[in-house]
Amino acid sequence: MTVLYAVLHLAPGTVQTERAGHERPLLWHSGMGAEVMPSALGHPLGLLSDPAIDTQRILLAPGESLLLFTDDVTEATNAAGEFFGGERLRAVVATPDGGSAQALCDHTVMALEAFRGAAPQADDITLLALRAR
Repeated sequence: MTVLYAVLHLAPGTVQTERAGHERPLLWHSGMGAEVMPSALGHPLGLLSDPAIDTQRILLAPGESLLLFTDDVTEATNAAGEFFGGERLRAVVATPDGGSAQALCDHTVMALEAFRGAAPQADDITLLALRAR
């Protein structure tokens, strides 16, 4: 099982994540686009007796957003069997400038649905966005 656990600390504006094999969140910088959050080794739970857990702490500057998502976002396929993929997701996340966290999720879901077309949704799609003020 993959897991991503995040704690938001409002006063300093930091997010701490504990990741066990899950997709790495995307960090969106105003004017600079989206990048995959840094990482270390993080094993899925249940495979090893002492799995490595990737712990990260980032400071969200005003206007920056963080997007957490499940793997069916990147693993969604279209009618031709192509994956949506991480590169396409980064491009989609980099597009909206100055929108709310909800707008980022809505924009991502619309892009995903347009890509998928008539192909069936194979798994859950979960998005959680944070936007610093």
